[in-house]
Amino acid sequence: MVSLKENSPPRIPSLADQSTRPFWSVMIPTYNSGDWLEVALKSVLDQDPGPDRMQIAVVDDASPNKAAEATVKRVGGGRVEFHGHDQNAGLASNWNRCLALSRGRWVHVLHQDDFVLPGFYERLARPDKECPAAASAFCQFSIVDELGNWCALSKLERRTAGPLENWLGQISRRQAIHCPAVVVKREVYEQIGGFRDDLCFVLDWEMWVRIATKFPVWYEPTVMACYRTHDSNETSRLKSLGRTLADVHAGVEIVRRYLPLEFRGLAGSELIDGERGRVMEEAVRLLDQGDRLGALGLVREVCRYEPLRRFSRSVLRARSRAALMSVGELMDSRGKRTRDATTEA
Repeated sequence: MVSLKENSPPRIPSLADQSTRPFWSVMIPTYNSGDWLEVALKSVLDQDPGPDRMQIAVVDDASPNKAAEATVKRVGGGRVEFHGHDQNAGLASNWNRCLALSRGRWVHVLHQDDFVLPGFYERLARPDKECPAAASAFCQFSIVDELGNWCALSKLERRTAGPLENWLGQISRRQAIHCPAVVVKREVYEQIGGFRDDLCFVLDWEMWVRIATKFPVWYEPTVMACYRTHDSNETSRLKSLGRTLADVHAGVEIVRRYLPLEFRGLAGSELIDGERGRVMEEAVRLLDQGDRLGALGLVREVCRYEPLRRFSRSVLRARSRAALMSVGELMDSRGKRTRDATTEA
């Protein structure tokens, strides 16, 4: 990929041959895939309208276990393309490989552990005719566990299918879309670039904000996709490394550069609040398990980005006395200015 300029999204090249293109490209990035890749593939193949209408491809990021190619051969039956690579490129770069390899007019980046429900592609093709200006479309989705049990539903953004009003003000504050639920016109990626490789946790959110600043977005209010949460997915791995809060703040600073002035003040506000709360809950959990240093490290991570007064009340609601003691020590280490700010809160 070639950068447009320093600190900008990577360029997605346009296709040389525009004559014979499918409507859909379903691109599945993989790394050390397991049994869930078969579920993802079958959920697409069950809706397969044929190669003239849909490209289906698995793009593997140099997986050590080399399982993806075998799954593609066994499940795909020659219908699914496989693109392997000799060197690991990382999350964003492999997603961008998917975009570069796509040939369809609309692109669906479906992750290896997620899946779609019957009717997904039929319903999300509607904006192509009913709202040609729409750059992307997404549906309500379910969050499922390792066994596929439904755990939660995404927010219902509107009750009927159609373009969303005032969507930029919503998506710029919160993460409302997960990748299995969204499709994007390839030409839009060509215009605005691919996923940023300087982000890891909110690279998808930044993309949805970038799209919404320039184009209408279509919404389908039916649950048509499932996002799987489990201990081994990339989101869980990043959370375990304590990298999420830093990435959220980095993403917010990036979107503030191009958001209209009226949206900048609240950019990422709900995203930050949610991640801050999760980090503090994890700190209390570690303290309850006796990991005082680990918990204090998480509290310090929050303090790097947020004035202590903004989360002092959640700390005071902590169940563990050790949590209060550790935060008290941290406050002492930050000096009188920190203690005064906490008292004001």
